[in-house]
Formats: sequence, C-alpha cells, structure tokens
Amino acid sequence: GVMIMWGFLAGRYALDVRTTLGSRSTHILYPVELRRDCAVLISTDKPSYQPGQTIHVRAMVLRVPSHRPVEGVPITLEIEDPNGNRIHRETAVASAHGLADTRLTLAHEIRLGAYTITARADVDGEPIESKKPVAVDRYSLPKFKVTAKLDREAYRPGERMKGTLQADYFFGEP
Repeated sequence: GVMIMWGFLAGRYALDVRTTLGSRSTHILYPVELRRDCAVLISTDKPSYQPGQTIHVRAMVLRVPSHRPVEGVPITLEIEDPNGNRIHRETAVASAHGLADTRLTLAHEIRLGAYTITARADVDGEPIESKKPVAVDRYSLPKFKVTAKLDREAYRPGERMKGTLQADYFFGEP
C-alpha cells in the first residue's frame, strides 16, 4: 500500500521504494511531484480590450478534483502592463462561491500589447497562483446589420425554432 503524509508542501520529491522477497531486496528512487489540492481560475469578460475600456476580472478558488469552492481566503488580483509594471492590485476575500473580482478602466493613452493578470491565494498555508494574458490593442468591429425572420412569433420551451438569419454590412454586401 501507499501512504500519503498530509502537510507536505507542493513540489518535487523522491519516492523511496524498498521491496524484499526472500533474500532479495530492491531499492528504487522515483521522482514524484506533489500538487496542491486547490486551483485558482481567472476569467475576464473579453479576451482583448481597447484603450479606455474596462477590464472586468473574476477569480475563483476551487478544491481539486471535487471542484468545490473555497470561501473566506484572501485573493490578490494584479494586472501588469507589457513591460511588467504593476498597474493595478486589489485583495478581496473569496465569497461563499470562492469568488473575488476587480475591474480596471484603462487610460485612453496606454501602452498596447499583452497585459498579464495574476491571481494569488493562500489556502491552508499553501500559496497558489494563476496567470492569464489579455491583449490591449486598437481594433474596429465590422459594421453590419443582423435581421431574423422566424416562422412564428412565439415558441414554447423545447420547441424547435425555424427561420432565416441575414447579416449585411451597412454598405449593402451580405
């Protein structure tokens, strides 16, 4: 049997295996990695932003593999610019659903490129961290008009909808 001792920190260790069968014995060291039983996940409302827009960030701390939320732990959320300069930092206590959030409104004149969001939490004395990149760039959305024509005005839950969806650029091309 294998016994795992609780209280070890996540990291790389050597598993020392010794077996004896009659007068023969074997000794082998296996490299093992112990992983924490929690994860911090980061989500944003969009994958990329323009200068002047607001980045909405949410972090969730979960136990692995049960996916149960961890409440009451402090979660620090940071945003760094492409040069690694921290431009935002906020610490919040995880809700009953394991959630914490922050937002940052970007300046209109700001460095473009890959920004990094970092979420850090400390669960049972074990630090956990996650990173997520988001792009800040100037872009323009295509301008088009979408119309839908359905075969009737209302549907009940579970009924199949039938109709036509038409998307046209404002200059007339479909």
